[in-house]
Amino acid sequence: MALQKTKELLSGVSGNYWKIISVHCDRLKLTLSCNIALFKDKAASDAGKPHMGLTHSFNGVKTKVQLAGDLTELAYKMITAQTAGVAPSIMSGKVIAYNDLKNSINI
Repeated sequence: MALQKTKELLSGVSGNYWKIISVHCDRLKLTLSCNIALFKDKAASDAGKPHMGLTHSFNGVKTKVQLAGDLTELAYKMITAQTAGVAPSIMSGKVIAYNDLKNSINI
């Protein structure tokens, strides 16, 4: 599961594959945090190449029931909800299927 949105860095290099690189759950505080990172493309991510140095964090308050489920899916839904018009300059773009991101997650 990943998001596609082309982002050009100050160096002039661009990437278009944003992937979840970490998910953290605090069940006492009922919070979920995750980080996404920019990769050149899906092939670079699949090859295990490092991300391009650009990351973005997402945080949210969740319920006990939500935190008892699939945290990757919950993180993905949180990211897509928070980027649906709230942060279009950061992430709006083509959403890749959840299963593709789940298969590429690196927690």
